[in-house]
Amino acid sequence: MSGFYVIPQAPEHGHQALPVKDSWYEERTQHPANLKNDVSYPVIAVCKTCYGRIRLAQKAQMEWQHVPEGEQ
Repeated sequence: MSGFYVIPQAPEHGHQALPVKDSWYEERTQHPANLKNDVSYPVIAVCKTCYGRIRLAQKAQMEWQHVPEGEQ
């Protein structure tokens, strides 16, 4: 068997950032975001685990990231 496996790093907040459904909004305008539209990005949402702010910078980004505390 060939290939390699990358061990995922533990999230900074101790959990994966997953959004509360329909909590996302456009960072620039504060209007509800359309996650299928490039114009809506960057997008902010509420984390379903810790209720902190999480962010997707662009549509192609694979995972939501927690917003650093100083920027909340």
